[in-house]
Amino acid sequence: MECNNTIRVTTSAQRAWHVLADQFGDAAEWATTVETSKLVGKMGVGAVRACKTRAVGPFPANYIEEEITQFDPENRSYSYKLISGLPPIFSRATNTWSIRSISDNECEILSNVILEPKIWLRPLAWLFPLLIKRDLKHTFEELGFFIERGEAHPRKLATIGNK
Repeated sequence: MECNNTIRVTTSAQRAWHVLADQFGDAAEWATTVETSKLVGKMGVGAVRACKTRAVGPFPANYIEEEITQFDPENRSYSYKLISGLPPIFSRATNTWSIRSISDNECEILSNVILEPKIWLRPLAWLFPLLIKRDLKHTFEELGFFIERGEAHPRKLATIGNK
């Protein structure tokens, strides 16, 4: 199952790359679905982001680790895979982020998530994007807000206040 998302932000591709790559370990600063996050190692192939997540769609809160598998700063792209905390109904989960410059102060951010369900669940794979669609939409809104304004979205601030 593949989920492709694109957002357009009013900022330079360089600023967007700074948030997505240089601050990869800081997702908890802007994403409502992430309670805590940290980068283990230097950003690049082999680095690991460790996160405590909140519930996403039908999936409960969890502790996950994501390892960088491809890193291309020149083309503003990287990929990572889930190496721990994968829900048991999936055999693999990956994501690729890339940034495309539109102008000096506008860019597109693309995400390509691949969730591979266990073989016995493949006939129901079409259902998963529907179950997580709202959370993915919110995550992209929060990312765009953070990149453009340099501060957390009000929805994220509300979760911090409810700790």
